[in-house]
Amino acid sequence: MKHFNYLISCIGLIFSLTACREAPGDNNEGSCDYASLFSLSDSGNGKSLLTVFSPYDSSCDTLMTDGSMDRIVCMSSTAVAAFSALGAGDCVIGVSGIDYISDPYIRDHSDLICDVGYDADLNYEGIVSIQPDIVLAYSTSSVKPSYVSKLESLGIPVLVLYDYLEEHPLARTEYLKLYGTLVGKREEADSLFNVIADNYERLAARVSASEPVPVLMNLPYAGIWYIPGKDNYMSKLLSDAGAYVPGAKAGSASSTISIERAYELSGQAKLWLNPGWCTSKEEIAAVHPLIAEFPILSNGRIFNNIKRCTPMGGNDFWESGSLRPDLILNDLVQMIHPELSDPGDSLFYHIELK
Repeated sequence: MKHFNYLISCIGLIFSLTACREAPGDNNEGSCDYASLFSLSDSGNGKSLLTVFSPYDSSCDTLMTDGSMDRIVCMSSTAVAAFSALGAGDCVIGVSGIDYISDPYIRDHSDLICDVGYDADLNYEGIVSIQPDIVLAYSTSSVKPSYVSKLESLGIPVLVLYDYLEEHPLARTEYLKLYGTLVGKREEADSLFNVIADNYERLAARVSASEPVPVLMNLPYAGIWYIPGKDNYMSKLLSDAGAYVPGAKAGSASSTISIERAYELSGQAKLWLNPGWCTSKEEIAAVHPLIAEFPILSNGRIFNNIKRCTPMGGNDFWESGSLRPDLILNDLVQMIHPELSDPGDSLFYHIELK
């Protein structure tokens, strides 16, 4: 078993980062209502123990913090959105791909924020020069990104998070508690999480007795059409909005279908959601001759989650939306069950394609 330890001391900041092996939830102590891949516990003396569990094996990383971090590099835009939502946007001193960040604070202060680059092209010199308290990273496989060990060798603490693998929408929101703990805003994080959770649960309850509506999802990417599994994050949102994805398979993993199969499913669907990059029905029809013949293209309504995109192609749906499933759910209810939506509501992340 590999162990790594950091001890950094400076004015107002003492924390350590270590690796451990432990089953998810062992140290939860009731701190998380939905999230399964991290936990928080009070260690006394004004310090909190944060534990992040790997979804791939039995390993975990732990971090002891006193909540005084104010120099943070975020490799994921969802972390940026969280600090901004907590009123701690000024703690973010570095991001990965600043042109794709939607957050207004970061965009307004881009001259003060270091763009640290991406995995293989990470700007190590830039990261070292800004002296971050920690780098918050993410991993898309059981192997941590190669830059993690490199940054560790340079004396830069790194914490790898797996929030994007949480399946319940409110589980991703609950990472507000983790971010709030790092910057001394745990109370604010708890309060904001409770508001979002209450909003979400109220909306889900409103449509719980409605007849589920079949919804076609996505568009071919590199020739492959993906649809979410029945236990997928997006499928959970759709279920709570009174909808379902025809053809979805059991489990959380996405499956693939042919365009011919999508044509069949389009005949069942009442709505079409999130058709890739398209901004109009004309653009959808141009993707493939058979797609131009989909019944829903002429007989149904189509919505895409591209209302809050940056000029360079970043999408706030995947940024702040990861923390605000109540806003996404409100959009979905308006689109799927308009008769149950609040009068005067407008779509926040979506637009209707004409």
